[in-house]
Amino acid sequence: MRAGKVDIIQQVSAVLADSLQKTNPEIIRIPLALAALSLQPRNDRPPFNDLRVRRALQMAIDLPEICKSYYKGTLEPYPPL
Repeated sequence: MRAGKVDIIQQVSAVLADSLQKTNPEIIRIPLALAALSLQPRNDRPPFNDLRVRRALQMAIDLPEICKSYYKGTLEPYPPL
């Protein structure tokens, strides 16, 4: 990107995208974060086979803060159902 030999690049981390944009302000940045990384434990083994445990883990994660800080506001914390 910096050398001008690439027209488009996908899946750039937010930190790298910020760095690229600072050093090359002519680069157009279009955030296309449609999905976030997720952790998927095996639900057939304890303690994850207990729905209450999975709910408690999910409630312990501050999704709005992660979306705001890590994903730079390009994701919604609670996707539509």
